[in-house]
Amino acid sequence: EAKFYGKNGGNLGGDENKASLSGPRWERYHQTKLANCIFTYALADKIEESKYKGKIKAVVAHPGLSATNLQITSDKEGSMPGFFGPIFRWLAMSPTDGAAGFVIGCLRDDVANGSLYGPTSWSGMCGAPVLMKPEPLATTEEVKKMLWSESEKSTECEFKV
Repeated sequence: EAKFYGKNGGNLGGDENKASLSGPRWERYHQTKLANCIFTYALADKIEESKYKGKIKAVVAHPGLSATNLQITSDKEGSMPGFFGPIFRWLAMSPTDGAAGFVIGCLRDDVANGSLYGPTSWSGMCGAPVLMKPEPLATTEEVKKMLWSESEKSTECEFKV
C-alpha cells in the first residue's frame, strides 16, 4: 500500500510485542525488504526500456540469516524471544557468507537484469545463494508503478534512467 512508502514525520510505529518475531518492528523490516525488491524490479524494467539496456543491471539479493548487527541488536534489545537468540546465533551464517548473493549479483557475467539471489535452505535463512523466483506481488505493474511513484514523492526527486 502506498501509505507505507510516503513521508510520515519519522513515525514508524511502536516497538511493542518484543516477545515474538512479530509486531511493528518486524513489520517495518519486512516492508523495507519487499520495497527493495519491488524497486529493483521497477528499475530493471526502466533499464530495459532505456539506452542502458545490456550495459547496466539492477540486481537484488538477501543475506538470509547472517550474524550481523541486526540479529545482535535484536537479541540484546529483547525483540527476539529468549530461545530464538541462541538458535539464531547457532544457525546464522557469517557476514561474509551472507554477502555471497550480493557478490554474485555484482560480479558474475551470467546474472540477468532484474535477478534476485539468496539462500534457500531453512526457509531462506541459510545456504549458498541461488537465483530465486520473485514474490508474485512484487512483479505486478501496478505495484512497481506505485512504489516508483511513492519513492519519487517521498524523496522529492524524479528518478530518470
